[in-house]
Amino acid sequence: MPYFVLNNPNAIRNAIKIIQESDPEQPLEVTIFPHRKKRTSDQNKLMWKSLLGDFAQQGIIDGRTFGQNVWHEYLKEKFLPEEFVEGKTLKGYEKYVEMPDGRLKLNGSTTMLTTAGMSDYLEQCYAWGAGVLGIRFTTNKY
Repeated sequence: MPYFVLNNPNAIRNAIKIIQESDPEQPLEVTIFPHRKKRTSDQNKLMWKSLLGDFAQQGIIDGRTFGQNVWHEYLKEKFLPEEFVEGKTLKGYEKYVEMPDGRLKLNGSTTMLTTAGMSDYLEQCYAWGAGVLGIRFTTNKY
């Protein structure tokens, strides 16, 4: 299905055209809400190249180190918002999904954070890593 960010006259015209040409036998459902910018590719690079790299190299819990993917899952569980937050998460965000046996499975993703939400998330990860684990974060890794 088409997705539009109505940020210019051409995008608005295209959206209206699709609505006008829609088939009444197959109705469309249209929801309009304020556009929130997704996390940026630079934020994603910072997370994977710097933050998670430093966690993997320096993060030690009970004498053990862990790879970037493990730290990624651990930090999402620890610091992603518990529920949708206007301006911080994208519409449809949910941290957990309930499984048929009642268990909650982590469903949240940093891809569902806005730029502001991702900034908050990274800040929490950095603060916890430095304050609790004593990680000395590097810069300019990416």
